[in-house]
Amino acid sequence: MINDPIPYLSVFPRFLRIISDMKEYLVVVDCFRKMNYEMVTPRWYLFNVVIMSFCKLGRVHEGFSTLGIVLKRGFEPDVATFTFFLKRLFEENKVSRAVELFHRIVEKNEITYGVMIDGLCKNGYFDEAFMLLRDMEKTKFKPNLIIYSSIIDNLCRKKRVIEALDLEREMNGKGIQSDVFTYNSIILGLCNIGASNVAHDYLEKLFRKGVETNVINYTTLIGGLLKDRRVLTAVKLFEIMKVRGKNRDTFTYNVFLDNILKIGWEIEPTELLGLLEEKGLRPDIVTHNIIAHQLCKLGRLDDAGEHIIRCYEKGLQLDTQTFTIMINGYLKKGMVEKAEDCFRNMEKGGFTPDDWTWNIMAQGYIQTSKIEKAKLLVSQMITRGFIINAKTASMIENFTIMINGYLQKGVVENAEYCFRDMEKGGFTPDDCTWNIMAQGYIRTSKIEKAKLLVSQMITKGFIINAKTASMIETLLAAR
Repeated sequence: MINDPIPYLSVFPRFLRIISDMKEYLVVVDCFRKMNYEMVTPRWYLFNVVIMSFCKLGRVHEGFSTLGIVLKRGFEPDVATFTFFLKRLFEENKVSRAVELFHRIVEKNEITYGVMIDGLCKNGYFDEAFMLLRDMEKTKFKPNLIIYSSIIDNLCRKKRVIEALDLEREMNGKGIQSDVFTYNSIILGLCNIGASNVAHDYLEKLFRKGVETNVINYTTLIGGLLKDRRVLTAVKLFEIMKVRGKNRDTFTYNVFLDNILKIGWEIEPTELLGLLEEKGLRPDIVTHNIIAHQLCKLGRLDDAGEHIIRCYEKGLQLDTQTFTIMINGYLKKGMVEKAEDCFRNMEKGGFTPDDWTWNIMAQGYIQTSKIEKAKLLVSQMITRGFIINAKTASMIENFTIMINGYLQKGVVENAEYCFRDMEKGGFTPDDCTWNIMAQGYIRTSKIEKAKLLVSQMITKGFIINAKTASMIETLLAAR
């Protein structure tokens, strides 16, 4: 009995499952690799645990390799594993591989179809998603509310609201009733295309039919109405919520306050807190961030800072957005050192700057002509995997405008400094930048520098434009 390995092997899959539940995925993978495959009683869920562990570690390709081994050994993977891989492939935008894997699945179910349809929609393949929906209708697995709602939600996110409404009518016609999530997708979709009035009619129609809606449906619509500056309608709906038994919570008030301030209504920010407390509501960090943001917009940075300190002293947990709001406020006032201190203290306090924080810092450096710091920061962003947003990218392109401005004023040294350090920060001068530098040298009689620069342009494959060529010809003719 002692030498019989079967008892150990019989509990081994369960052991790996426990280790996996503890999120010790590396241990699972290492144990599996040390196993003698031929000695283990074939059990599919053992491989399933290992494959999932590879994927949780972000090593999806190794998960696929293990899946290949399983298929070669004659095991039949379960639908759950195939479904898991479909999700991961869609997350990585590998749509064609997901489609290929889907066609390999013999025993499909509602979940598999649902994941496939949702993934296609999220990646913009709506025609293919609709084709798959029609194919599913021909099987024993009929589309359910979750699948229809997934398509409706994705259509609304892409502002294809008319198609979403058509699909909702089709779904209702088949006896599948919409729920509060479907309603919210449509209300939000209508508001996002500036049709908050239509969204309002849609919600009122539901109310007249006696259809059950929730606070989120009303809150979403209030936000949309305020964005479209239909303030009176929003205020009226806000009051109607109470009459209809929809409990207005802190989230509802936050949406109302945030949007009413964004459209420029002049309200003393600190008075808003009293308004919430009078209603018996406890302002959360989102509320306080809205107040701080408004104070910063009004240029009242000291008040904003004091407000945040009071929140902290009261035991309220600050978040990344709190710090980012203050950083943005300081930079807009040109208070770079204060912003830098806030950025450093943020990391020291255990708060991780996100994409928005990094982009705000980069934009602030560029706006205050801290070019060297901007380039270093953007370089760090790239290294750490943060995303440079459109506004930051457009400001980076403005380096060329800055160089041109320096040259127009005859401040050649500053232009050279900016040009020389562009590439160090990961910004590549283009044809336009090179030509502007060449023209600036010629205009300021830096002939030797102009010749060297033009030579570098030719060597590096940059195109000398007509204006630069004309200036060079004029220069040569004068000699």
